[in-house]
Amino acid sequence: MESHSNRSDQQLFDDICARLAAVAPIMNQMDLSGTVAALQKLPRPLRAMASIHQLDVSLTLDDIVCHFNNWHSRDLALETLSGLVFLGASREAELFSQAFAASQPFWKRIGDGNLSSWYYGSELERILEPINDALCKLKDRDAEFGLMRYWIEYARRDPSWASSEGAA
Repeated sequence: MESHSNRSDQQLFDDICARLAAVAPIMNQMDLSGTVAALQKLPRPLRAMASIHQLDVSLTLDDIVCHFNNWHSRDLALETLSGLVFLGASREAELFSQAFAASQPFWKRIGDGNLSSWYYGSELERILEPINDALCKLKDRDAEFGLMRYWIEYARRDPSWASSEGAA
């Protein structure tokens, strides 16, 4: 494989996707504790990359509370937060942490399967709206890669990102 510095963002992104497809667990909404356990067995860079993917999807299609609803696991949320921090997405990590903390009093209701019946117009929506808007704006700064921009930036900083050891 040629040096990361000689590869375009798209080529490096494709390399990362291929590596993740080969080693990362399939995100299983029916077994989130198993998903988190499988993520935690990955080398740290790949673990971080895999952990933020669904957040990018959620922010593209919905919002942060829908992410917490669809991926209703505190352990997975903490893994996502850790992935953001590890990859250098500091502002996104700060906002995600704020959203996660604000959601805690509502956590059981978020995952009860009836989110749309109570969330819109609720106190939680009012609290999360500015956080969600800021997260979406940050993600949309890079329309092509979204949060996966941090995958590329990390891979350029650490050429051993795909190794079995990775950075601790």
